Amino acid sequence: MRSISKKLLVLIFAFVFGVNMVNVNAFATGNNRSLKRVNNENIRSLLTTNALEWANLIKPEVNITIGNINQVSVPETNQIKYVASFFSDTIPYGYAVFEFVDNDVVIEQSVIERGIDNIYSELMDVVDEKIGNNFKDYAVDKSVIQITPFQYAVCVTDKNKNVITYDNYGDELTEYTNEDETSYSEGSSIYIYSNNWKSSSYTEEKSSKIVLKKFTKRSTLFSEDKIENITGKYACAVQALTQIAYMEGLCTGTSKSIQTTYNLLWDYTDTKETDDSKKKTSKDKIIYGTTGTWITPGIQKSAKGFVEYAQEMGYTDTKYKGVESNPSVAWIKDKLKNNRPVLMSYAINVKGEDDNTGHQISILGYIKAKKVSSGNTWNYLMVYDGWHSTVSYLNYSTVDFTRCDATYFWVK
Repeated sequence: MRSISKKLLVLIFAFVFGVNMVNVNAFATGNNRSLKRVNNENIRSLLTTNALEWANLIKPEVNITIGNINQVSVPETNQIKYVASFFSDTIPYGYAVFEFVDNDVVIEQSVIERGIDNIYSELMDVVDEKIGNNFKDYAVDKSVIQITPFQYAVCVTDKNKNVITYDNYGDELTEYTNEDETSYSEGSSIYIYSNNWKSSSYTEEKSSKIVLKKFTKRSTLFSEDKIENITGKYACAVQALTQIAYMEGLCTGTSKSIQTTYNLLWDYTDTKETDDSKKKTSKDKIIYGTTGTWITPGIQKSAKGFVEYAQEMGYTDTKYKGVESNPSVAWIKDKLKNNRPVLMSYAINVKGEDDNTGHQISILGYIKAKKVSSGNTWNYLMVYDGWHSTVSYLNYSTVDFTRCDATYFWVK
């Protein structure tokens, strides 16, 4: 196994000579400069193209090919990066770490040198050395954890389902071991409501703020109570979609229009009455609905139902753009900048129960802000949670979703 000290010298060399944080698009082809959409289908293609351009710029005399591309996760954030391995005639030739910044591919770190393995391979060497002959009894997570810009780790699980995290020095890191997810006291506890979003508590970076233009033009938000009074129904997915329909101008804010829209979306999304339907009073029965038990099928049903509704309203070219699992901040910001309404479906663990509470919301904006009490700066989403008539704020950097999916609409 290659010595760690040699690797660090190579990394320091790369850093000193300006390899760190170079925007590939500064020298990419015209085709790559127009990165308008980043999704699960084209990520490998985008990374491969840019990795090859970068390698050819640094080592034009070497015939570089791309090997594996692994995800790199950053603890305490929802940020996903990628590491691509380089080869030349089957010989390892280094690697590059990429991230997407405002839909541009950016090189964060790179080592292009004959005989240098990629980060994942070196981590596997460390794990192999630690575990030895018992390696077959372990399952290895193919994603990499970034602890610092030059330090990484990987998780392995033994046959007793114990998770051990090894860094690239071979040390066990208990603070990064997968633990049970956060147990929230109630579903609403992940939100910061407008009356608590004060300058004394949160210092906003005004320059980072992005708000959906459709929301600024039609900013009325419908509370659960208002919808229940009009329709006698409530389903979070239908609530979020009705709000999107209103922002898109597919319905007005009148009670009649809201009722018609809500009932149509209820049917198109195949929303079913739940066992929680109950009487608020002896005269007023509220019907509660669900679009599905599992998060991804639920948001797919919601999205398809909204498209059918919009098409019935005459917007025959309306589409939804697939489902993005664990959407990055860059993905969300891109949709907001392009004025595309985003529907998010998530699950969190409430009160430690086995069943996870699922919810669907609409994302209205984004802002980076510092929490005054801790001094930490986080990524916050401005959302419509379906329960209230005001904007709620969600700390997207720290929230512990057990599952999160999102999609966006193109209404035309």
